[in-house]
Amino acid sequence: MRLEGTSFEDVAKRVLQHRLTNGKAPGDPAQELIDYVCGSWPHFCRDTNPPEIPASAGQPTAGLATRCANWIAAFYEYARGDKGVPLKESQRRANICAACPKNQPFFGGCGSCVSNIQRLFFVWRRDRPLPREGELGACFVIGQHNGSAVLSEKLPPLTDEIRERLPDNCWRK
Repeated sequence: MRLEGTSFEDVAKRVLQHRLTNGKAPGDPAQELIDYVCGSWPHFCRDTNPPEIPASAGQPTAGLATRCANWIAAFYEYARGDKGVPLKESQRRANICAACPKNQPFFGGCGSCVSNIQRLFFVWRRDRPLPREGELGACFVIGQHNGSAVLSEKLPPLTDEIRERLPDNCWRK
């Protein structure tokens, strides 16, 4: 499929939107475009190793929306056929997440990311009840969509480093 745009950033955005809309892992479209252009036409590239932008740059909510979009796209593939946990367990998890300071809203971030998070969650959820629905955002530590996580029986494993950064009462610890 050919995707076109008015600028480098516009093409990267369209690639990301296309992937999220089609339930694919978002990857890093900006870096992939740099790699493609520099690999095909090296004379266009002066610095093929630009410095990395620190994760703390920009607004935390914008970063969280992007991280959550990446998480839910990967989760959507990983958790296909997941029947979920019983309602009592999802209530227990939702109560912990809703009270946790790491549970953060992600709606102020990337608009297309938020739209795709909501779309993928709607499709994956399949009308399952979600306790404390209006209070669940995304986990700032994991980047997970908390609504999906509290309902899921099949969650991606966490690294030891991430587990160490979670609050002591976290149900994912």
